[in-house]
Amino acid sequence: MAAILLDLPRLGPNGTFESLNRRLSTFKNSLHLAFRENRAQSLGLARIREFINANNSSPFTQGEIDAAVERMTDDNQVMLADGIVFLV
Repeated sequence: MAAILLDLPRLGPNGTFESLNRRLSTFKNSLHLAFRENRAQSLGLARIREFINANNSSPFTQGEIDAAVERMTDDNQVMLADGIVFLV
């Protein structure tokens, strides 16, 4: 189900539809930056949400975050356990 959510168009802040593949790419880049800046191999979902939405003109919803993490888990890029995301 999460993968389906990432393939649907999303209305952006300026009223235009954004590519959700572009949203996923933005999420991945922000997540990797969060890991790098925190010098960590694991981060809590709440911290990730704060970090990726801090300087984002189009904040990610919790559903988008969950879908992106699930997609990245399926792609063996991260692992989620007890609300903690681990970089693989």
